[in-house]
Amino acid sequence: MSYSTPPSPVSEDKPQWQPRYYQNGPNKDFAEDIEQYKKGGFHPVHVDEMQVDRFEVVHKLGYGRIGTVWLLPGSSSHGALQRQDGAIIPDEHFWIDGPNGRHLCLVLPVLGMTVTSWKEIHHVAKGMEFLHGKGICYGDFRPSNILMKVKDLSHLTQEDMLEILGIPQADDITTHLGEDPGPEAPEYVVPPASMEGLRKAGLITNEIAIVDFGESYEPPNIPDFLGIPAEYSAPEQQKMSEYQRRQYKLEKSGTKREKPDVTAIVAGGELQPGTASLAEIERERQDIIGDFGFADSLAAFVGQERKLFYLPEGEERLCQSIMYSMPPEEALALAELVRMVFRYDMTERASATDVANHRWFQRGASP
Repeated sequence: MSYSTPPSPVSEDKPQWQPRYYQNGPNKDFAEDIEQYKKGGFHPVHVDEMQVDRFEVVHKLGYGRIGTVWLLPGSSSHGALQRQDGAIIPDEHFWIDGPNGRHLCLVLPVLGMTVTSWKEIHHVAKGMEFLHGKGICYGDFRPSNILMKVKDLSHLTQEDMLEILGIPQADDITTHLGEDPGPEAPEYVVPPASMEGLRKAGLITNEIAIVDFGESYEPPNIPDFLGIPAEYSAPEQQKMSEYQRRQYKLEKSGTKREKPDVTAIVAGGELQPGTASLAEIERERQDIIGDFGFADSLAAFVGQERKLFYLPEGEERLCQSIMYSMPPEEALALAELVRMVFRYDMTERASATDVANHRWFQRGASP
């Protein structure tokens, strides 16, 4: 007697999504979403190929939701217009026609790692003040879009750049059937070069550059949706209520504001009353204040002693740590600034000019 496996019941559900491509290598978590290589998506690029008969691709510098960034020595980007306020203007642009459509390419100066130090925050605030002064709302303000400028690289050869950035490491791409990916996807992907090499070579400046204006807009034309991650967005950007939209437009037109609607829907749901008692809130506040001598809980939080890690100069760059706390007057000023910015009602928030000229920056505060 022979036995056979009974056929699986036919599911009436829609077929599960299956990836079109597979990335074969160790860099899967450090490269762009390869499923974006499709009609209307990313343009496939390979190292060492020429673009518009002028630019030879040397390395990948980064990627995002709407494109990839490549190092192209020989461009005139080293002389690109750079404003002192941090806004970066493309030096030139060109178009590429490929298997996935027609793509606009911007030629920009090479930039370094994302901003990481308190020392650059005032430059960031001044950059935002400049954009707002030009009637531009950035729409995607977060650390990954604020980069450090680098010094002039025009004297470096291609070999010099590869020595600084490292040799590109390629992961092959195949379809889920193990076949060649075809013209829509590259034969391989490479992770972005580490900017640490530029820092070690002394090529990073102390100036910032604001990049990626894909979400920017001109008020009062507020988009229904912005691509900024929720952890960096204001409540009204997550889901702006009709009440808040009206308030913004009335504010801009000089009309008297309406009475607040306490049931305004934000962040995907209706506001709910807090469940903690006043006694519980007061105990938590006292726990934060602790022994730091602040009556203000936010100042106590930012002013408490904490461990800071740093890398000393020299050959033996082992991570070191020190204990640090802000002086009381500096902590009070920072707490005041934070409260000015993080106001629930957007019409009550400090302007970019107010932030840039705040006394905390005027003190040159930085650990």
